[in-house]
Amino acid sequence: MELYGDKAKPQYQEMLNCFDKRFNFQNVIEYIKVSDYNTKGMNYKPNDSPFYAFIRAVGLTVKNDESSGGSFGFGKATYFMMSPIHTVLVSTMTEDHKMFFEGAASLCTHLYKDEYGNAVKYQHYGYYDNQKGMQPSCSPIDIPNKFKREEVGTDIFIMGVDGSEEKRKGAYNEMIEAALRHFWLAFMHNKLEVKVGEILINAEKLDGLMQKYFPEMTDRIKSGDNYNPRPYYEAVKNANTSKDFVQINQHLDLLGDVLLFIWKNKEARDAVVHMRRQRMFINRSRLYSSCYGYFAVFLCTDLHCNKLLQKIEDPSHRKWEQRRNPKNGKEIIEELNEFINNSLHDTFVSEGGGPLAITGLENYLFMPEELIATDKDSIEDNPFFGEPSEEQQDYGASPISIIAPPIPHIDKIPQDSFGNVVTINSNQGTERQSSYSRT
Repeated sequence: MELYGDKAKPQYQEMLNCFDKRFNFQNVIEYIKVSDYNTKGMNYKPNDSPFYAFIRAVGLTVKNDESSGGSFGFGKATYFMMSPIHTVLVSTMTEDHKMFFEGAASLCTHLYKDEYGNAVKYQHYGYYDNQKGMQPSCSPIDIPNKFKREEVGTDIFIMGVDGSEEKRKGAYNEMIEAALRHFWLAFMHNKLEVKVGEILINAEKLDGLMQKYFPEMTDRIKSGDNYNPRPYYEAVKNANTSKDFVQINQHLDLLGDVLLFIWKNKEARDAVVHMRRQRMFINRSRLYSSCYGYFAVFLCTDLHCNKLLQKIEDPSHRKWEQRRNPKNGKEIIEELNEFINNSLHDTFVSEGGGPLAITGLENYLFMPEELIATDKDSIEDNPFFGEPSEEQQDYGASPISIIAPPIPHIDKIPQDSFGNVVTINSNQGTERQSSYSRT
């Protein structure tokens, strides 16, 4: 049967090339195997089970654990997209040692001519399960030995990859970098171990791998997803080891227990990495920009906080948006931002008030000694403060303030040696309000 109209061919030309040139159903089809351990496996029930949601449903996730990372069921599409032929095989064993196996291909809806020349529409998906595509294989004898799971957990086989030495090495490096970039805190806190080829990534190996794959100590990448995790890793690793590395723990009214790790760094471009309880990278935000200079990591450790943030997370797990939870999304974002902004302010801004003294300024400007800033705060003692004269200028509404002159250190003061200094703010007949903050 021939492709009817070839309408799908331009979009899927690369996939067709894989079948025609590399495979031709004669050669070995290579794959990437992704395995998990210390998990529960995926049980199968029609229409409502983890295995069904993974293989046969779009935009559906079935998880009993509220702290689970996925919320929308779209993450599994990554496995299909990594396959040049959009095909994966899944083999799982549950805690009660039930086994399920099925292959799935997600292509595109297309038309074929049948033997009578009629156009027949075929769906975009197809299944391999020895059950005529109706349900996964559930008997060990129906599962090929190469794909049979031997212990509790799940194997996912990404089919059709290029297994040449060059491509294999590049893929390993890419996967290691991605694992470090997105899960470095999970590795650090012993929440996760990943093995890529012969490279094991865990808490013990993490520091050496971070230095090797991310040697730069600053993050200048514009794209949030491809950010450099190294300075944020250093912010957590070195927390409270010096005045430049700060850790702030706080219990918030709505979110509960949260942490903020701050590395004061003059070369930093003021960025905060956000994470939930899973220690997985969500995003890197520059909303809290200032002239401070810092790298920071926000971490939610509270189960309740994790649930709240999960409800305002987008399907790609890359943003927290208040619109996703009309009930209290606004309050969640406001409390989160207030905590971060206040923490940064307390870390960088001096608690002392009063005039700001600039060391060495007297070397560049002519200034009588009496007018150089002191630590005195009272109006009577400090020459920078004046007092109202109760006079008004002829135009505008600005009051006139008279600053008392300093008393020269001489025994006799000439009568004509000083006068009043008047500060006038002309508004041309309009009122103008201003505010200032003291640092």
